[in-house]
Amino acid sequence: MFKDWYKLIFPFNKMFTGIQKLTLRNGKSVFVRDIHSIDMTTVRHILWDDEYKLEKLSLPKNAVVFDIGANIGTFCIGIRHICPTAQITAYEPNPNNFRMLRMNAPFAALLQKAATGKTGTVYIEDNRNFVGLEVTGQGGIPVESLSLDDILRDVQNVDLLKIDIEGSEYDLLNASSSQTFSKIQRIVMELHIVPDFDDAAWGESLLKKHGFVTSWLGQSVIYGEKPS
Repeated sequence: MFKDWYKLIFPFNKMFTGIQKLTLRNGKSVFVRDIHSIDMTTVRHILWDDEYKLEKLSLPKNAVVFDIGANIGTFCIGIRHICPTAQITAYEPNPNNFRMLRMNAPFAALLQKAATGKTGTVYIEDNRNFVGLEVTGQGGIPVESLSLDDILRDVQNVDLLKIDIEGSEYDLLNASSSQTFSKIQRIVMELHIVPDFDDAAWGESLLKKHGFVTSWLGQSVIYGEKPS
């Protein structure tokens, strides 16, 4: 999987601690916090297994892409690989993730902000060992949050919107206007289980309501595209 595989093999891996740059055999490179961190799982799913099926997307030249919940930037790297001229804007609220995002996606416009149903201030879990950090009712790390309406207020067209925000996708999209949805040509989104709620039915219904043809890329990843 990696050209620099020796960094991962015992006993060599003890020589490589802290932030490491890894190069995959498919030509993609990424910085991870540590070769023993959960970053490695994220890299495998998105940059190797192609969880979002990016290689099959037919994005236009200079595609406008928004990555909501960018984590360490693996999705941004994937987009850059298939569409080098894409204009990417990425949102990631967690300061630890954001530091890695800046290393991995210097080519993108980066904002250390959350995306939820309402513009204001939210609190995210203060847990260094958990990469996907949920919004909490109180406590945690305070971060600025924007609604999708405000994120896309001055944007005329979005070729691809990716959302992976640990359950806040429900509030984010339910609060978004039809005018905002009309700007978006493609959505790929990871749904997170909410107790006593049919997230799959919700995702399909919402996207179809706004004119998207839907398909499932995996058990929890839904893709919607408007007919050309």
